[in-house]
Amino acid sequence: MLRGCLVDQFCIFCVFFPETCDHLFRDCILVRYIRICDEGSDASELDAGDVRRLWTDASNIPNAATRSKSLTRLAAIWWVIWTERNNTIFRKVLSNAIRALERVASLTNVWNGALWPLLVPSSMLSPHFFIFVIDPAFLVYFV
Repeated sequence: MLRGCLVDQFCIFCVFFPETCDHLFRDCILVRYIRICDEGSDASELDAGDVRRLWTDASNIPNAATRSKSLTRLAAIWWVIWTERNNTIFRKVLSNAIRALERVASLTNVWNGALWPLLVPSSMLSPHFFIFVIDPAFLVYFV
């Protein structure tokens, strides 16, 4: 029981493994499908350590434009997974991998095209300090 909600401890998408950050955002079949189908990901990234390592690797890309797009893509994937999870748990909406993939593409285009350069100063792209707040329940913080 977390915050007064009785929630199953197993992943809502695959129901085989406990829901941990690493499982939900890296190992689950839904996120693997999205990352493989996403035009910017390759299969070698799938086993690149935990989610912190994924973010750090993207943060260390030398080219600023490529780094920005990689971080945006990863944030969009994580946001879509998080909202799909919450919609399934709290609204009883069945998850749909194709819809999730389309949402990732849409968010990535919007964030890359309009919001990213305005919201995130380049000094925040360091893997040593980054706070990313999407909503009060979803916080990515790396030091």
